[in-house]
Amino acid sequence: MAQPQSPAQFAPANLLFYLAIFIHTLDAIAGRLTTQGVTIPGGTAFFLVAYAALAVYAAFGVFGTGTTAEKFKALPICLAISAGAYLLPIFANSIGANWVSGGGVLTSATLVLLFPLWVIYLGFFESAKLGPKTRWVFGAYIFIWVLWVLFFTAIPKFQAVTAPIGEGTTAQVSPGDVFQNLVAVTVTNTQRLFGVARNETQEQINFATGDAFTARVDRNAKAQLGVQLDSLQVTQPYFTSNDPVGVFTKLTAQTLDDPLKITVKCSSKDAPGAAPSYSPLGEREVFAQEVIDIDCSFPAGTFTKDLAAIKIDADFTMQTFAYLKTYFMDRTRLIELRNAQIDPFQQYGITDRNPVTTYTNGPVSLAMGFSAPPVGIDTNVDELTGTLGVSLRNDWQGQLKHISKLHLLVPKGFTITEITGIPATFSKANCVDLAPLSDWCDDSIANLYTVIPTANPVAAQQSITLRVRLAASRSDYEAILGTTPISTRYFKAAADYTYALSAERVIPIQRTPTTTTTTTTQVTVIQGEPTITPGATAATVTFTMDVASPTEIKLCQGSTMTCKDFKLYYDPNVTTTHTHNLTQLQPNTLYTFEIAGISTACSSNNNRCKQDKTYNFITQAE
Repeated sequence: MAQPQSPAQFAPANLLFYLAIFIHTLDAIAGRLTTQGVTIPGGTAFFLVAYAALAVYAAFGVFGTGTTAEKFKALPICLAISAGAYLLPIFANSIGANWVSGGGVLTSATLVLLFPLWVIYLGFFESAKLGPKTRWVFGAYIFIWVLWVLFFTAIPKFQAVTAPIGEGTTAQVSPGDVFQNLVAVTVTNTQRLFGVARNETQEQINFATGDAFTARVDRNAKAQLGVQLDSLQVTQPYFTSNDPVGVFTKLTAQTLDDPLKITVKCSSKDAPGAAPSYSPLGEREVFAQEVIDIDCSFPAGTFTKDLAAIKIDADFTMQTFAYLKTYFMDRTRLIELRNAQIDPFQQYGITDRNPVTTYTNGPVSLAMGFSAPPVGIDTNVDELTGTLGVSLRNDWQGQLKHISKLHLLVPKGFTITEITGIPATFSKANCVDLAPLSDWCDDSIANLYTVIPTANPVAAQQSITLRVRLAASRSDYEAILGTTPISTRYFKAAADYTYALSAERVIPIQRTPTTTTTTTTQVTVIQGEPTITPGATAATVTFTMDVASPTEIKLCQGSTMTCKDFKLYYDPNVTTTHTHNLTQLQPNTLYTFEIAGISTACSSNNNRCKQDKTYNFITQAE
């Protein structure tokens, strides 16, 4: 930018300085944004034009000298300063979140007054362009600015003193009381600026930011945590009694910071004593996200029936984390506000009026419920009691087999006195006992309890609920209410449990002919149309072949034969008339099938003499 101007040329910079003060002050008074960041119609466009005009005037009337090109060269810097001044209130809440005292938050209006960018830039970086009187005004402003930094967190305390206390009345405060409070609060805030009151500041930061626990929950609230088991696939289109029977699938696992421990098992109820080979064997640990291939094979001759049900089970340990935010107030103060028809949430700038439980995604959801906020605490009674409801719901199609433990963190000041709903024992614990999970637990702001529930396995879409009785004595009220007119507190929970997923498939097993007389050497063709008799879960198909031979029916659900999960039904009898019983069907469902005769004359198609036609039927409704 240009060199400092002579005293006779102070006027342009002086005008820019006072215009900047005027626009910044008007911006603060107009309240372009509320403390909740809600745009007020009309203000946005005006101040956008005003700050842009400041930039143009600064570039062409103050900093840009000489040619028009030099003036345009100064314009980008001036526009950047105006853009910062315009956008500053938008970030008021995020910047002011850590400037807390007594529940007060740096509002957009206060932020504009404290940090008028054009005034600061002119006073600190271009003071040589300002006249002596203007520099004196800037010095006075800096003095007021410093006092304001020390005083601004006292504002909520005076709001609490001077706010309405009843219908149409306002508390009276003498000037002497105001001055004494200002001095006391100034000393306190000065100590905070230099880190003396570290404990209180840390507590406020914990609640303002939600701490590591809530950050972890928020980060994983939408992630697909847990284990997903795909449907079983067969290793070949059909099996005979002389073939090994194999299936395979994929298991997708995603975890939080701690590994999942997964155990896979393969079995069949049609061969309970069989020893299939499968992988992976034993317990498998999964970190972050991983896809695991699962294979299972039964030896040839294992199955003696026409159908074999093969099942793969995957058991895994899992955790679900959750938190519930709520608010507490002095009950007397809450009644006074309501009598004055004042909304306490609006009074203290709270937009999240009805907080709900936030929990990490996965097979089990964890929900909590407490009294409707804000919860009033009567400081005149000796004990406060309440009930925290904690529900665990099985959201997936597997089984919640076992809940090993439930960690509950209640706000400092509350203790757990009883748990009902399901049998459970509980004990007080310390955060250090949760290692390596102690990072989300802080004994200074919460009381930790370990709950051991005794519950039966929970089926899909079912839930269990614990009713947790809480109590707080008169001496604990201060810890719950804190120093703010309305305090924000969190209930937190972490459940450790074992979950089981399973996938099952029924596979037709074709009987292998035992003598050579059953072998057919001619191409076999169906005669006429088959007779189909459908039931609700089964159907009978009868037909005649032109040559005596074994036959096979391939069945698909739907209107085509392109399905992957088809079923095969085999009749080993060497005869011309065949009857097949199609079992394990769904009611009121469309099926399509094709018929094949078994003959060595069709060796190019695995001895299957397929017909040129497919057939349909619909099962009956139950």
